[in-house]
Amino acid sequence: MKKVSIKVLSLFLVVMTLVGVISLPVSAYSYPMNYTITYKTSDGKVLDTKSGTVDAAADTRNALRITSPSFDGYVLKNDSDAVVTGSMISWNFPASNYVRHGSGSYTVYYEKACKMVVHYVYGASRRTATVDKTAYGKRGSSYTIYSPTISGYTPSKSSVSGTFSSESSSATVYYYESTYTISFNANGGSGAPSSITKKHFTNATLPSDKPYRTGYTFKGWSVDGSTELHNAGESIVNNDGHKLQLQPVYEVTTSEKVDDSSVSSTTEGPDLLNEYEDGTDIVLQYGHDNILTLPDAKEKEGYDFYGWSVNGSTDLYDSGVTIPIKAGEKVTLRPVYVSTKERDDFYIKCIVVAAIGLVILIVLRVTIDITDSNALCVLGLLVSLAITALLIVGLIEGHRIEQRALAEALQQLKYITP
Repeated sequence: MKKVSIKVLSLFLVVMTLVGVISLPVSAYSYPMNYTITYKTSDGKVLDTKSGTVDAAADTRNALRITSPSFDGYVLKNDSDAVVTGSMISWNFPASNYVRHGSGSYTVYYEKACKMVVHYVYGASRRTATVDKTAYGKRGSSYTIYSPTISGYTPSKSSVSGTFSSESSSATVYYYESTYTISFNANGGSGAPSSITKKHFTNATLPSDKPYRTGYTFKGWSVDGSTELHNAGESIVNNDGHKLQLQPVYEVTTSEKVDDSSVSSTTEGPDLLNEYEDGTDIVLQYGHDNILTLPDAKEKEGYDFYGWSVNGSTDLYDSGVTIPIKAGEKVTLRPVYVSTKERDDFYIKCIVVAAIGLVILIVLRVTIDITDSNALCVLGLLVSLAITALLIVGLIEGHRIEQRALAEALQQLKYITP
């Protein structure tokens, strides 16, 4: 019996020993792990270090992410070291259960950065135009540095680009006063001056040469369609930085003016737009390209204004709409009115009939003794429906009359000859 007990006890001790041996590496992985990351240059100079603690469990260690810092004048030797992960660190685990921690280490190497400095100066005076721009990078990598915008000046290069090849390089971008082209259009005439150039901060003097056009008198130059006129030999200023287009403005000479009191060729726009008589046409003619704003139509009793017809078109334009007119083009405007008499008479008849029906309903209710309330309700409903139907039909028919009158007015436009 004693021998059996000893065997059982021995077997128990063996099992416990095996469990302890098996559990040794398992318990080791639950220990805290201290790590150190060293940041140093290729020649061994330590720039910084970072230390920390992480649990030894594999999932926890591998989830570790540490971003490498940047140092002035240096760049990473290996781009893959931009973020150090737990799997990149070399780990040393405890030798036994009696050592309660492990450790890990990794080294990130930096190398001297290549530098490119771009200076910005005025080309004429060599004075500094704006602050320098600096780019850093690894040898062999590319760079592009865009030139800043300076009002009134144009850079000799829009950007400086290349490949880093030395620790320090520089370039200079020169800024020169911007120049613009001023071109002249004879606008149907002849003798337009040749194009001239203008510097941004310098006034341009218009040529003394004047264009000519048979039957017209030259009044001045219009800049980019402006109504302000400039004389030959006059100085003009434009610092907006765009190409200028000058077009001559002509006025019809006395012998060439159209023999029609409703025709205007002045540069200021015809007074006829505000003086026309009801239903009359307005005939316009300008000596230069112009933008015409359609005027408000005069009120005519018994008529509704539907819009302006241009050169007999059935497309009508509202007052206030602008339309372009070419130089010398004859334009006929006609206000389109539609009589409202037939439509209004029809509406009045419908209203009168509906009012009569309503009066009949009231009279029946007062004079006739209808004891059956249901019958009274039915009668009232029928009369109400009849009045409602009458009004709806009246609105529809009134609209049809109105459209017919408009179509007849538009039909008359075909007699206009532009």
